[in-house]
Amino acid sequence: MRSFAMTYPQLMNQAVAVGFADADLLRLRDAHELARGLVDGLYRKYSTPFLCHLIRTASITMSETRSTDVVLAALLHAVYILNTFDGSSRRGPRRSDRDLLRARIGPAAEELITLYSETPWHRPEVLEAHAQNAASHPPRTRGLLLMVLANELEDHLDAAEAYAGSVGEGMPDDRHAAACFVLAEGLGHHALASDLREAFELSRNASVAPILRTGREGSYEAKRLWRANPLERLGEALRRYRTSR
Repeated sequence: MRSFAMTYPQLMNQAVAVGFADADLLRLRDAHELARGLVDGLYRKYSTPFLCHLIRTASITMSETRSTDVVLAALLHAVYILNTFDGSSRRGPRRSDRDLLRARIGPAAEELITLYSETPWHRPEVLEAHAQNAASHPPRTRGLLLMVLANELEDHLDAAEAYAGSVGEGMPDDRHAAACFVLAEGLGHHALASDLREAFELSRNASVAPILRTGREGSYEAKRLWRANPLERLGEALRRYRTSR
């Protein structure tokens, strides 16, 4: 199993190592700043910061392609699904949200994010259909499918699914897992296919005590336990004390 970046310095070190040009490094830095602002305070159901998921998905993608647009899209792949844009209260992007991303990361990367958010990738028949035609897919579709597979791998690294929700929740069924493997191989991403097999197997076989599971079924926003103001901190402590008696 390969190792991937989970922090900004690690991601940038990887980009430098694989030969990103200075202009592309600046684009990656700006995309990271945008991602950080959009998912600040959000955690995945495994109690890991959502930003770490985005960074590692981009890192996996970078391990398989030198397309800056695809890597930037992978770094922001979930933002239209999360819909954390200022002033927005509905699922899915508004025109102003899409305009913002086009201006910050470019139209090609933004289009990949839109396509990612519009397709039900959790349905195995969707992956199977793409796998049947993997050899003939144009570059844009190949980049999109690489993002999908990178997200799948990131979801199952560290046996993360075993730490969330109820037992068996989030584990890939055999059909879905097989579709991921065949698609990765068909696209020529053999190392990624191997990593997927190992990660899925680890998730299935992991034994996690119930007391260690987060009990969450989806991503959530963390609430601050302490306030900056000392009086607010004291009030919070008193409330916690009264409710614990």
